[in-house]
Amino acid sequence: MALVLGATGVSGQVNRQVRESRLGPFPPEVRQSAVVSPDGRRLAYVQSAGGKQAVVLDGQEQSAFDAVAALRFSPDSQWFAYAARSGDAWQVVVGEKGQALYPRVGAPRFSPDSSRLAYIAMTPDGLRNVVVNNKPGESYEQILEGRLYFSPQGARLAFGALIAGKWHVVLDGEPQAAHPFLGVGTGVAFSTDGTRVAYAAMDGEQWRMVIDGEPQPAYENVGQFLFSPDGTRTAYAAMKAGKWRVVLDASDQPPLDAIAEGSLLFSPDGKHFAYSAQAGGAWRVVFDGEQGEAFEDIGQMLFSPNSEHFAYQAMAAGAQLVVLDGKQGRVLDRVGGGTLVFSPNSARFGYVARIGDASFVLVDGVRKPRYDMVGYLTFSPDSRVCAYAATKGAEAFTVVDDHESPLRYQQIWTVPDARFPFSVRDAFHYFGLKDDSVYLVTEQVR
Repeated sequence: MALVLGATGVSGQVNRQVRESRLGPFPPEVRQSAVVSPDGRRLAYVQSAGGKQAVVLDGQEQSAFDAVAALRFSPDSQWFAYAARSGDAWQVVVGEKGQALYPRVGAPRFSPDSSRLAYIAMTPDGLRNVVVNNKPGESYEQILEGRLYFSPQGARLAFGALIAGKWHVVLDGEPQAAHPFLGVGTGVAFSTDGTRVAYAAMDGEQWRMVIDGEPQPAYENVGQFLFSPDGTRTAYAAMKAGKWRVVLDASDQPPLDAIAEGSLLFSPDGKHFAYSAQAGGAWRVVFDGEQGEAFEDIGQMLFSPNSEHFAYQAMAAGAQLVVLDGKQGRVLDRVGGGTLVFSPNSARFGYVARIGDASFVLVDGVRKPRYDMVGYLTFSPDSRVCAYAATKGAEAFTVVDDHESPLRYQQIWTVPDARFPFSVRDAFHYFGLKDDSVYLVTEQVR
């Protein structure tokens, strides 16, 4: 089915071609297991019948097993894998082909370039190894469950393994220095080009970051670590004398009561650095070493792609607002978590908000039409239009530059990162649910 729409929006003439294709039944009992591919065009879920389970991929039922779990699409959306059990044996299934059988297997993990698939497997003698592209590696006493780390380009792989009672990071198959334990929360971090590596390790009763094989100063605890996008700078959270501070480029910053987990953030060009911290009962954004205004809480923080703009979500007096380039926006009942978004050209900015029973998006400072709920706000790759999903009563639909699609669904689904994915310059995709069936919908905006 295809519809061609013409409408004049705030960006000028907007022409939309909407196509939908029914994939098949999608009853309520399977929806909790459903996963969507990164490009928003493929759907998989688990279907149970007669004591067996089978994956339904792109509307086609796959082989049945006693149990299936851990459904995964590759980053390029071309490959699909999952764990499956027959009797007492588990295997990973890739492209409908089962791999070797083991007493247990962990969740499959694709490399960022989609060329490698790794998972942890238990051997018959109770040891563990990491299987990469169906080839098992060395066996270890234990491997930190669910924590396999590929470098951003996929060429390198790291994980934590127990050898003779000591924990080691195994990097490209080679065990590194021995430690009493490794920092599970910190994990293993790679620089963007994969040449630099960092992880947290216990040393006696204290913790250290190990960066490029060199142990750093000891602290009572360490938290989030990250490299700058160009790999030249480092930052991590650390506790000393009961106070938290950021260690930026190997230099301790001023002590604070708390640092928000996961808030450390470099700008895309690596020149700016920000994080959220608590001192004296108030939360503030620390931007390039300068503390901002006090709030009850700080939420999402975001740099624009060109690094020239910075925005964050804040709470004050029970209400919420967005601060953009140091200027507070309007006071709202709620700002959607994770919904702040800059356009690809960095010239536009928007987010999802709520006042009372009405939800809406704010784009370039302008409040858009009110609905019961809105979500998935994104800009097209050329930054010309914005698109989002909305609900009104029992109907769900998309909105492009203030113009509603005539296609109505019970629900709209897409990838779980609060954005509609554009696969090309002018087309985005999602799944629409109606009458217990699922439809792949493609909207092309010209």
